[in-house]
Amino acid sequence: MRGNIGAELEAVLRASGQSTIHFAPAFPQQHRTTVGGIQYIDGVPLHQSPFAQDPLNPMTSACIPHIIAETSQVPVCKGGELPSRTPCIQLYDAETEKDLEEIARRALFQEDGRVFAGCAGFIGELSKWMHMGKTPVDSPCVSGPLMVFCGSLHEQSRRQFELAERAGIRRFSLDARMLSDSAFWKSDSCGRLVETLRNLLAENSSFLFCPIGEAGEMYPGERACISQRLPDAIARLICSVLDGNGSGIPMIIGGDTLGAFLRFTGTTRVRPIREVRTGVVLAEAVDGRFHIPFIAKAGSFGEDTLLLDLFTANGAGKPSDKRIAALS
Repeated sequence: MRGNIGAELEAVLRASGQSTIHFAPAFPQQHRTTVGGIQYIDGVPLHQSPFAQDPLNPMTSACIPHIIAETSQVPVCKGGELPSRTPCIQLYDAETEKDLEEIARRALFQEDGRVFAGCAGFIGELSKWMHMGKTPVDSPCVSGPLMVFCGSLHEQSRRQFELAERAGIRRFSLDARMLSDSAFWKSDSCGRLVETLRNLLAENSSFLFCPIGEAGEMYPGERACISQRLPDAIARLICSVLDGNGSGIPMIIGGDTLGAFLRFTGTTRVRPIREVRTGVVLAEAVDGRFHIPFIAKAGSFGEDTLLLDLFTANGAGKPSDKRIAALS
């Protein structure tokens, strides 16, 4: 529920020419539920969850109509209510996959059942009722070391990194303020970092990279500026490392960071290939500067052992020696 949710829903609704958008933000497989219009994470209201302590984008409300109203004046109606006026955003509660399935079934067969929004859990249930069929997809060759770049400062990402590091994966961290400062890119420290990461790839060694920052309000007066610059800085680092070797599979954690990477590389088309874990997607850049497969996930998604599981997929070899080819 972060970002310009209200503005995005309104833009889709107006562009579609429809009067209603059906919105189910729950994702039970990732422990996200919606009850009474309130968003919960692991049973805790959003504004009391770790999202409230995010250094860059702290959440201050769990009430979805209030969150939407921050960037849109389109009225929000609870699922099943008749809107007093159009256009409107129909918001649905859901605690289980079964709930989402029932919402999908009912919404699809309504007269205005043409425009939908929500998480991956909702589209998964919609697809069952839309009879879309499946087309075989040729998978790209996915091999080489895994390089994990994290732009998220969420607590869940931190736990995932710590477990992978304890298992022997080499980790690099930089202060978020330093990384987002333009002066860093002209420094010897930057040159040494890029060279080190390139050398690891040349040795077929995987690694982790993440920014570090303070909990709660990051650097009073600077949070907004750092939040805007940090994704671009990490995207620039990814491209600098890729330029030097060309091998390795980037895993990009954080939606803003992924968006920055696509912009930085001029990528306008992405082909999703498969979910390698729930909420973790293997995709391929179709155009742009690098025509490569990559892995993407939201910073808060996944169990604590997610990265460790990816490195040790299929249980063969030490984590530092494992190749992401096992995901294929």
